[in-house]
Amino acid sequence: DGTRYDYATYKRGDVAENFTLRDQYGEMVDLYSFCGNHVMVVIGAGWCGPCRQEAGRLQAVADDYPEAQIIQILAQDSSENTPSLGFVQGWADQYGFENVAALGAVSAPTSYEEYFSAPSVLFEDDGYIPTIYHLDDEMKVVSADQGVQTPDTWL
Repeated sequence: DGTRYDYATYKRGDVAENFTLRDQYGEMVDLYSFCGNHVMVVIGAGWCGPCRQEAGRLQAVADDYPEAQIIQILAQDSSENTPSLGFVQGWADQYGFENVAALGAVSAPTSYEEYFSAPSVLFEDDGYIPTIYHLDDEMKVVSADQGVQTPDTWL
């Protein structure tokens, strides 16, 4: 419709706002429940080959860095739709997530404002996925989509 949206994304030094999404067990999980822990946020989509490759590594990273919490946020399913609980569960099962939280939206956005305020957009600053952010124990962005794939440089 010719409308342009400039939206804010998190940058290094920002404090991430709390959000609530549904995990692979059907439970509502909010970001701030992980306060006190370092958090690695990985944004991906079911249709994205590099996202599937990254997902295949996440449980090994979680095993190597048990002091960090890894969160995989699925922005879309394989058909570019809001992922259902079944899709999120299947993703977690496929990639063997044991202590990696796979998260998806509870419902599809109904407006541009809802879409651009979704965690999967706020943690996406270059238009390419997968996107990886690292948050310190106070939810401050330590690394913002800089290709850092493991917590060893920020713990």
